Amino acid sequence: MKFEKSIELYIKSRSSRLSARTVSTYESVLKLFCKWLNNPELSTVNDDILDDYLAYLKGIYQERTRSLHANAIRAFFKHWSAKDESTISWELIQGPRITETFPDFISRQQFELIDDTLDEDDFNQLTRKVVFQLLWNTGMRISELLSLKIADIQTDRNYTYITTLKTKKLRMVMWNDECHRLLMKYIGIRICMNKGASLFQTAPSSRNAGERTPLQQRSVQRWCKELQNFLGFPIRPHAFRHGKCHEILNAGGNRHQIQSIAGHSNITSSEIYVRLNLQEQGELLKKFLPMETTAGKKLHRIDSPYRFTA
Repeated sequence: MKFEKSIELYIKSRSSRLSARTVSTYESVLKLFCKWLNNPELSTVNDDILDDYLAYLKGIYQERTRSLHANAIRAFFKHWSAKDESTISWELIQGPRITETFPDFISRQQFELIDDTLDEDDFNQLTRKVVFQLLWNTGMRISELLSLKIADIQTDRNYTYITTLKTKKLRMVMWNDECHRLLMKYIGIRICMNKGASLFQTAPSSRNAGERTPLQQRSVQRWCKELQNFLGFPIRPHAFRHGKCHEILNAGGNRHQIQSIAGHSNITSSEIYVRLNLQEQGELLKKFLPMETTAGKKLHRIDSPYRFTA
């Protein structure tokens, strides 16, 4: 079987289990690999050839991109090894270690600045206000928020159920009274415009004043960029989700509660917030600092097995 054909079959088999964005990314990565290989027979691709390709990527891509390529290629060969179509040692395919950076997150003070900047009496600004309120209150992914329908929202309750896109499991999301008030005000205007099912829609096009489509992520990203330029601090849709997880910790929550509220499929994703939470880590590190005398001399704690002179 030609490598190009194996990619086509693999993508077809995975389309029902992966998001459209992931499928598109995997397909692009594998087609680039196929072009480098010059479309050989799948069975002729061995570990040495794969090592050469990963070395080739090292010369042109940064760590994160190379890691993405390695993950896509590993999943591809795992699939075909299970069908006895490849002898590649897929479990040994490893991308580079990615240098960890502190993720952007919206703090409570920053959210309040964003919220105060937007005027609820202007419908376009009200729409943005409600979107950011829901992102902050619920910790939803932007894709989950934009998949909401008007029918998902009830006037007498400040919660709904969504299907987590990664795990396909139902998850409850909840928002506070102020967010619910703004949401009801928004929906009251929104349903007077048209009978479209989507909760959030694009503005009418210049060609057709009545034409509206479901709101896209790039529109929210543009709103974030405009606010970022005005307020002077980084704003991204996903930063609200990070902020929600930090708020849970700061309120006394733990990693299991973060996993439940944020809908993480793996507890490891929740542990990152525990490790990188400034308040949590600050309290932990301060707790185990050396004790000091009233004269300012540092002493080891009395339960230490060692004894030193101050």
